[in-house]
Amino acid sequence: MIIILEPEKDNYVTNIKTIKNDGSKANTGHAATLDLFKLYNENKYAKSWAAFKFTDTINNGSTLTLIDSNNISKTFEFDTDAGPGSVAEGNIRVNIAGQNSTAYASILKATINAVSNFEISADSNSNNELILKQNKAGSSGDTTFTIPTNMVHVGTSATNTITKFARVDYSTLLLKFDLNAFKSNWITLINDTNNDGIDEDDGVKNDLPGAFRNLKAKLILKDVTTGISKPKDYTLKIYKLLKDFEEGTGKDTVHFSDKGFTDFNNFSSNVEWDVSDFVSTSDATDLTSSFSVVKGDEDLKFDITDYVKSELVKDTLDDKGFLIKFDDTNIYDAKSYFAKRLGSRHLVNKKLIPELRITINDASYNIPVDSFNKKRYLNNVEDFYLFNLTSGTLSNFSVPSTGSYTLKLKIKSKDNKKIYATITANSTSSNPIVNFKGEKLNGIRRAQLTNTSLSKFNSAVSSDIKNGKLESNYEWVWNDDNDQTYTVSSGSFIVGRKYKIKTIGTTNFSLIGAGSTPSVGEIFFATGSGDGTGDAYELERSIISNRVDFYNSEESNESRYENLITSIKINENKITADNSTNSIEVYFSDTKKEFDSVKVPYELPSENLGNVFYQVYDVESGKVLIDYNDQTDNNATLMFYDGEKYNFNFFASKLFKNMRINFKFKYRDNFSNVDKFIFNEKYSVRVV
Repeated sequence: MIIILEPEKDNYVTNIKTIKNDGSKANTGHAATLDLFKLYNENKYAKSWAAFKFTDTINNGSTLTLIDSNNISKTFEFDTDAGPGSVAEGNIRVNIAGQNSTAYASILKATINAVSNFEISADSNSNNELILKQNKAGSSGDTTFTIPTNMVHVGTSATNTITKFARVDYSTLLLKFDLNAFKSNWITLINDTNNDGIDEDDGVKNDLPGAFRNLKAKLILKDVTTGISKPKDYTLKIYKLLKDFEEGTGKDTVHFSDKGFTDFNNFSSNVEWDVSDFVSTSDATDLTSSFSVVKGDEDLKFDITDYVKSELVKDTLDDKGFLIKFDDTNIYDAKSYFAKRLGSRHLVNKKLIPELRITINDASYNIPVDSFNKKRYLNNVEDFYLFNLTSGTLSNFSVPSTGSYTLKLKIKSKDNKKIYATITANSTSSNPIVNFKGEKLNGIRRAQLTNTSLSKFNSAVSSDIKNGKLESNYEWVWNDDNDQTYTVSSGSFIVGRKYKIKTIGTTNFSLIGAGSTPSVGEIFFATGSGDGTGDAYELERSIISNRVDFYNSEESNESRYENLITSIKINENKITADNSTNSIEVYFSDTKKEFDSVKVPYELPSENLGNVFYQVYDVESGKVLIDYNDQTDNNATLMFYDGEKYNFNFFASKLFKNMRINFKFKYRDNFSNVDKFIFNEKYSVRVV
């Protein structure tokens, strides 16, 4: 299943200057788009600046030379000695005696700002970055600088050494999703010491439940750029915000005339960025997730799985949202990228707003509640379920009051005289049945035949295989080999039932399933009712029995389909876009096969195509809403086959409101090993 969250707030901030306004003080909180751009030396109203960081200790006597917009040059010499006379004549002393590199930025900031008649201002942040800015706007500030060893320009690499101030205008995106509401709606933290997703009531919370244990999360922003020219060949990065931001009510993205919070100086009315007029990652934590824009018009997709999972396991979330910005190597390179325009949450067209997609593989948690005609096979994994459903409610099973009984499934011959396999059902304490949310389900037990527990190569089984199938019975029983509370007299034994000899008397137990020399305490399965005066303890209490057939394998003509059609069943044939979950049933029928003409499609069992994945698309625009490719995200679009039909849980996001949607299906052909697609182009359902 794919759960789609929309943002509760979004915004973008920029330091761009216009002829009349300062974008660093502008708010775009209610704008229809989120604009990512970077300009390099294109804006005559901007001031040139540079950002530096210190990688190690600066050597004594090393110098930093800066030239301001008036072409005045100043040289700053780093001094590790105590005396003021230890620097060259004309140089300005930077006293770093007794200091390590983490203090250099603040020391240098104070030294530069103390110099008179010098048109460069300095600032620093908690990341020990030094920001230098020319006091005058325009190209006169595009001057050079010379820096010492171990002082580097942010964004510098071996191939893009930066030696000049530059007018760099850029923007940064801010988004916040309500992870707390998502957790309260979907997640109940469990106590799990074995890391198996099962509540063990040990008081330690350390895992997500059910299918959410292996969730994947992607933040997606939709490109709405128009025009021919679109920037490309750059990288964007995503960070975890460390401060809360206010969305604000500004809209002007052309003149940046709307003032308010959030802007390039402030997160909110009372919280500032680490450095005024400079968006630094000191206000955020790197999530080590990036996205490379290659073509220019692609949607942005960031994998934030680790971050989302780390938040959801907390008792109290501290999620403050995300920051998305150009990678430093692109912010400081000598190129312009204008502009990547993305839809904001305020767009009328909700198809284009940002999304946080949570994908889970819930198919493996589905339980076949109506598999009356499921075709089962020998040497195959086959699940059998037992339900205790009374008055429409699942409740715990009633265990026999005496003894220590275990629930078991028996596969018996058609005449009940042979026991082919006996499988112990799951334990409700250590291995309970859970739904995809990890919640324990009372009143459901499961027994699983492995691919060897019912083998067609077993002589007892192979001798009973006729026309490619084994006709047999299954029976659910409570079993306790030590129970001696219920005695059955010879003549009343039930064929196929398990007994322990109490007294032999005149009964020949060897004729009804016991060994050649029967003895008291011997356990046997009755092959007849018996006679004589002997008796035995009944070790089984039968719950339910029924017929079941097991086939050798499918015939080749059963797995080749000539004309598959789909029949889709949705309750009331409508979907409501209210962030609810809808169960959708799908039947795949081959019209070239011979069926009873009076049967309607829903009464025909679906063909078993193996793994089938679904796609959802908007009929009117043709745009794919949920793609098959999401199967790479832990098989989130995998459907479940219950023996009669396929089904899947569909999360009806509010973003789908008023759309007409259709479904496409994909499976892999066993013989050609290519993907095949099935869909009914005439079908659609309105999301209301």
